Amino acid sequence: GDSAEGERRRLVQFGLESLGLGAPVASLEEAQPGDFVQFWRHSASGHSAIFVNWSWRGDEIVGITYWSTQGSTRGIGFHTEPVGPEGVDPEAIYLARAAWPVARPAD
Repeated sequence: GDSAEGERRRLVQFGLESLGLGAPVASLEEAQPGDFVQFWRHSASGHSAIFVNWSWRGDEIVGITYWSTQGSTRGIGFHTEPVGPEGVDPEAIYLARAAWPVARPAD
């Protein structure tokens, strides 16, 4: 149903939060390098990655740089994509921040 589809679209948030490993980032402006990001393009394709930064034009987000693996980097690397009508849907960007474990493993 709609709930399952919504969870799939924001799986990075749902997974960390439901397992007590982190929390959603409240707004795009609060994103920090190292946050987990899941985004969907207007073409309906999506990607999960590690957020690096935004590209801005004035007060508008016009690009996203992330670190992940994809064909264009021939493995792990940085990639920048446009945010807007021809690229990533700004209404379909989901960020989550991992939390420090409550108990750290013994050394």
